[in-house]
Amino acid sequence: MFGANGSPTASSSRSSPRMRPRMSPRSSPRSSPRISPRMSPRTSPRSSPRMSPRSSPPTMSSRPSSPMASFQVYNSVKSPTPSDMKAAINGVPFPNGDGGCSWAQRPSAKDELKNAQFHDSARTNSFERHMPQNDATSMDVDPSSEPQGETMTFFKDTFATEVMKVMYTMRNNRMLTDVALEVGDKVLWAHKIVLAASSSYFTAMFTGGLKETNMTRVKLEGVCPSSMDQLIHFMYTGEVGVSDSTVCTLLCAAMMFQVTHVVDVCCLFLEKQLDPINAIGISNFAEKFSVWKLHESANQYIVHHFSSISQEEEFLQLSTRQLVQLVSSDELDVQEEKDVYNAVLKWVSYKEDDRSPLMESILHSVRCQYLTPNFLREQMKNCDLLKRMPSCKEYLAKIFKDLTLHVKPRVQRRTPKAKRIIFVAGGFHVHSLDTLEAYNVDDGTWTKLASLLLPRSGLGGLFLKGFFYAIGGRNNHPSNGGRFDNNLVDRYDPSTNSWRPCSPLSIARNRVSVAVMDDLIYAIGGSYNQEYHDSVEYYDPNSDAWNKIASMNTARLATGVAVVNRLMYAIGGFNGFQRLNTVECYHPENGRWSYVAPMKYARSGAGVASIGQYIYVAGGFNGTGQITSLERYDTETNTWEELSPLPFPRSALTLTAVDHLLYAIGGFDGSKFCEYCLIYDTKTDTWSQGMKMNEPKSGHASALFYQRCGHQCSHIDSISDALQASSSS
Repeated sequence: MFGANGSPTASSSRSSPRMRPRMSPRSSPRSSPRISPRMSPRTSPRSSPRMSPRSSPPTMSSRPSSPMASFQVYNSVKSPTPSDMKAAINGVPFPNGDGGCSWAQRPSAKDELKNAQFHDSARTNSFERHMPQNDATSMDVDPSSEPQGETMTFFKDTFATEVMKVMYTMRNNRMLTDVALEVGDKVLWAHKIVLAASSSYFTAMFTGGLKETNMTRVKLEGVCPSSMDQLIHFMYTGEVGVSDSTVCTLLCAAMMFQVTHVVDVCCLFLEKQLDPINAIGISNFAEKFSVWKLHESANQYIVHHFSSISQEEEFLQLSTRQLVQLVSSDELDVQEEKDVYNAVLKWVSYKEDDRSPLMESILHSVRCQYLTPNFLREQMKNCDLLKRMPSCKEYLAKIFKDLTLHVKPRVQRRTPKAKRIIFVAGGFHVHSLDTLEAYNVDDGTWTKLASLLLPRSGLGGLFLKGFFYAIGGRNNHPSNGGRFDNNLVDRYDPSTNSWRPCSPLSIARNRVSVAVMDDLIYAIGGSYNQEYHDSVEYYDPNSDAWNKIASMNTARLATGVAVVNRLMYAIGGFNGFQRLNTVECYHPENGRWSYVAPMKYARSGAGVASIGQYIYVAGGFNGTGQITSLERYDTETNTWEELSPLPFPRSALTLTAVDHLLYAIGGFDGSKFCEYCLIYDTKTDTWSQGMKMNEPKSGHASALFYQRCGHQCSHIDSISDALQASSSS
């Protein structure tokens, strides 16, 4: 359909349509006069026959057959008041002047009035019955004059369509046509009034004092004859056919002649055709012809499907400006920054001689600070392209040094415009649960997803590279016949709503804590029956294998874990004897755990989450009861501070960060399981009540997920009625 430069392919090989400037700001299609068969509401009352105030209205059988019968409007003896009208609509007759009922003889008055809608003269698309009033302003007559007869205004909603059908037939038979449009080797006859009413371009041409105003033959340049024929057909019928082979030339013609409805339909059609193989071409086409709405839609598709689009030939044809603009976007939707880095190397390698001098500046647009040290080390050692560009290698070496020294990144993570979903898995309520639910933060709805492969409470859960992992936990469901601490690990795929097992942990871990660092999953502490663990192991999804690292200084059950600047913190917990306020920090470079500043309050089963340089710890159990305390740890100053406490105590909850908000989900308050979530605003240090859960629970896992677009974006899943009608025909 398109070449990489956005130009139409062979099916539209004519020279690019010449875009004419808008003739007048008053010639917008929206301001086109509406053909309305309304009778003037200001018809003089004197021209209407006066009715005797004591005469009876005609009955149904006595009404003469005439075209007016289709309007279902009747004259009454007197002008009914609004209360009379309301009574009539409800089937209650109102009295006439001689004590009778003016509409008493009218059977099914309520049904008849459904077909004739009464309203004031300011409304449109309805049937109007204007009642005389003693108001000089509203009637524009002298109120002291003799009583006036009533004025009726009729509107038939199919009238304009019927008129246009007749005009379409007249055009086909060359009846009263007053202009011939010469387009290439074709002559298209039409009525100027129809062209002017449908297109602001023709409005200016035929009413703006130009020479074409009095011409009967007008030559049009730079437009495809078949597309012009389609436009004229649309002006008479409101119908247009759009296909892969015609959409390009039709869109250009519609823009040239400012037929906005056809422009919108063509844009919708092209949006529906967006695919990784053609998205860049459609974006270039839209930019070339200034179709900005389509250009924006195509660019949104590109940033949401970058990983797929970067594998296509069109991606390699991007200009340097386009590539930098794309990879520097905050909204670029990728599972990992490695996808962006590899795409840039692929683009440079395609024309290395021309593009290699630009690579260093392009790398500054890649968020290299979120690449892992292992990946950077491998690139600097093995990448042939980097070996030929020392400046790029030096730049990556500096990034590597900052990462290993745990320097705070100078750039923020990307924030794609995707649906923000909080997954809540398993938990305990009477017994271990196998539920998986998703809460849509943006619309406040819960969705039940495929159940876990087995019931779990005290499990760990997180997202890595688009998959949700359920790790360890305990199964005490009655169907299990007892209590079972497990080492099982399962992976959930949101795109298929299905689970599959992964390699298990080396040991069973109930109330385990988990975290992601350097694209690896870490499982910390937990217990197996009465054995409390100080051991830690990590999972590599590429090899589907678990490996042990250095153990913590103390065993920890139900500890809180957070990662900031590639340092992993284990906070509080239970060692089998007491609740802890101590905090340990793991350095991946030396593989050692070290103590940092302790919390003010000892606790286990707290909710823990990080935002920026801060780690937040909410609630928990201190050995005697649930607590409300909220503390914040500053990783840069190694200090703790107290913040506004929870409104109600709870433990065995989860804390999930969404932008600057913290969602405290579930938990146990000492007497009952919590069904309402609480939301903490880190900017205002305040709590508010959040969503209600489908089922109260504690001991569950929760994690934030950015729901990526599927093959077709949700914002174009629905097409307009006009386009549906066109495609079906």
